[in-house]
Amino acid sequence: MHETVWGLAAGARLHWREWEGEVVLFHENSANIHQLSPVAVTALRLLMDEPATNATLVQKTASCLDIDVDAPLQDDIDQLLSQLRRLGIIQAVQP
Repeated sequence: MHETVWGLAAGARLHWREWEGEVVLFHENSANIHQLSPVAVTALRLLMDEPATNATLVQKTASCLDIDVDAPLQDDIDQLLSQLRRLGIIQAVQP
């Protein structure tokens, strides 16, 4: 079985702002604003650099944030990817 590879949705226009440690994302395509956790910011920025599978994204996010790969992180990334897909920010891409 092959794992889904995720990447930024075609034509997605994203704008970031950070204030006092809080990061918000403006998704121009939908005109929605989203407040992001440090895990979400890191994972989405990684996906903007290059497409990745869930497992790869968990590993890279943990490495960037210098945290352990554990079940809670895996759950956070799974939920994040699901939310970003529903919002039209990411999509499945060809490996």
